Amino acid sequence: MRKLYILLFAFSFITLIAQPKLSLKGTVYFENFALQKIEIINLDTEKIVLSDADGHFEMEINIGNKVVIGNSAYNYQTLIIKKEDIENKEFKVFLTKKIEQLDEVEITNIKMPKIKFDQASIDGLRLKKENTFPNTINNQNQIPNGADFMALGREIGKLFKAIFNIQPKKPKEILPEIDIKSYVAKNFEPNYLTEILHLKLEQVNLFFEFCKSDANFESTFRSDNVLLVMDFLNKKSTAFKQISK
Repeated sequence: MRKLYILLFAFSFITLIAQPKLSLKGTVYFENFALQKIEIINLDTEKIVLSDADGHFEMEINIGNKVVIGNSAYNYQTLIIKKEDIENKEFKVFLTKKIEQLDEVEITNIKMPKIKFDQASIDGLRLKKENTFPNTINNQNQIPNGADFMALGREIGKLFKAIFNIQPKKPKEILPEIDIKSYVAKNFEPNYLTEILHLKLEQVNLFFEFCKSDANFESTFRSDNVLLVMDFLNKKSTAFKQISK
């Protein structure tokens, strides 16, 4: 009997090894253009491959695996792999381009004032003072028609501000509140919450509030990293379902 068990175990092991590995082969497009360097990520095995110059890719897969396809320039698309996807010899994925909003950038050229500290410059200041405020006082304690050192000091102050780029302190920037509903609608497929995270429609608003209560919510959603946000939502949905039972 013991030998029979050993033979059955060996046969099962050999059969398991002999099973062919499943692979998903496909092409990634934007409209009619094949896309290269697109990330194809298997969330279950944590494996990642990139599409080649013709948009083709191939990766080991199992039926039911979650696969994310996209990159920083294109919206990520999440797929649950089915048997017909693996058998499809012309499996195609069509991505949409992200709409980026560029912040206005103001460029200011700072020109350093030219100040001459030669005698001619000082004489010019003296002449300007003579014509504007005649100095009639002339004694041992005051300089008749002397140079305007206050004006000269102001010019020196401007020079130091320009050299050391001294600028008035700006008020602390107030970041706008994160609209999680708009973020999910912009970066994920319409059925992401119901089909991928398996949430009920009536639970969605409560789930969003649950996410906002997390200490890492702000930093995650302001990171502009869709994969990081996706991982955050997956973990939060699992925890949400446990407390909702």
